[in-house]
Amino acid sequence: MRLTLSNDKNKIIRFIFELLKGQLTDEEVKVTVSGEDFFGKASTFELDEENMNYITFYVGDDLVTIPFSNDTIGDFNKRMYFLETDAHTTLITKEEAL
Repeated sequence: MRLTLSNDKNKIIRFIFELLKGQLTDEEVKVTVSGEDFFGKASTFELDEENMNYITFYVGDDLVTIPFSNDTIGDFNKRMYFLETDAHTTLITKEEAL
């Protein structure tokens, strides 16, 4: 199964937050944020509920921020989670799938 989402960040950011939190909490992951790699256990997911502009979570000891804007595109399948804006790209892969 594959899910592709685009645009209207206020309608999809909460869905994406719940999806990532539910699928990745306590999982070993590789996260690539605009070319920078992070490896470790995913934890402590938080949503910017005031402005709906980003999701943060920890990968090991590193805080990762995924920004959202009106041009955000999300592409998810059972092996990876891909989020992209004009200025930012995030790729998340579960370690077991690497």
